[in-house]
Amino acid sequence: MGERVHILHLNSSSSEQTYSDNRVEDFRFHLPVPLTLEPVGDWFCCIRQCSFGFAFPGPLYLCCDICQDSIAGERKLPVLRVVHQRTGVVYTTCLYVPVKIGYISELRIFLVRTRDYKPPEYSTTGKPTHVTLEFVRGLQLRAP
Repeated sequence: MGERVHILHLNSSSSEQTYSDNRVEDFRFHLPVPLTLEPVGDWFCCIRQCSFGFAFPGPLYLCCDICQDSIAGERKLPVLRVVHQRTGVVYTTCLYVPVKIGYISELRIFLVRTRDYKPPEYSTTGKPTHVTLEFVRGLQLRAP
């Protein structure tokens, strides 16, 4: 209950029985136990690492439906990070995004192209997409 950090390791091939339409660029994940992030507004999320089960040209917005929307070009989307084609990326610095809900039993990770907000065109490698999320409570943002 008093924890200040939670780490979730997600992949697109998990929860296949529950979400049979999961794809490497758009997938839902059911947590084995719900995650309570109270009080709402005091938690932030970031991507710690990711690897993709597909090859894609150009940058993509990596989004998570439990995060607050931000300006993404001409849209508002729950963007966690802009990602580029690389495999096995580990981020040493995080871009923290506020979490908009306090009780999480499932979440959705999806990617859209930065130029037209459509799902990416890709060639699959036959491997799942992996994303590691970090949730931090009471993050002290630095003033400029």
